Amino acid sequence: MRRFLRPLAVAVAFLVTSPVWAADPELSDKEKIDRILRDVQGVKRDLEDLRTVAVQVQNTTKELRELQRRMESVEQSLERLAASRTRISSSFTPSDAATGTFRMQNRTNAAATVFVNGQPYPVPAMETRRIAGVPAGAFTYEVQAEGYGVVQPMVNRTLNPNETFSIFINPPSVPQLLLVP
Repeated sequence: MRRFLRPLAVAVAFLVTSPVWAADPELSDKEKIDRILRDVQGVKRDLEDLRTVAVQVQNTTKELRELQRRMESVEQSLERLAASRTRISSSFTPSDAATGTFRMQNRTNAAATVFVNGQPYPVPAMETRRIAGVPAGAFTYEVQAEGYGVVQPMVNRTLNPNETFSIFINPPSVPQLLLVP
């Protein structure tokens, strides 16, 4: 780089100063020399700036090479990981899952069926049935009693974790006529 810049600086200094010698014949030799010295000093400053830029370019080139080397290393690591990766799948049954209990108490002399989310649960007359481990959350239920039909139309409720939700099956207040075909 220096081999290139040194002749360049001399050539630039010569080109810059040569018009000064011929341009103004009224200047004294001292003034001409001072002007040439100022021009040469300006060329030296420009040359130093060029050297500074050259050093910066060299440093940037080194940094780019280092970044490229690191990027290749990361890519190789990723390729090794992808090649050695195995898929693992498993399942589990959580023991602390959010569940609750249904307690269905039949207070009538007729057998009843409680439909929870469409699933039938028979409850004999005058008995209580418990269903534990029911997932907590929203549910629907309906109650039908033999000889009475639907005694509790479909309703929406929520079962909270660790809650016991009670469904009471009571005799209807007004007896209904059962029509037999």
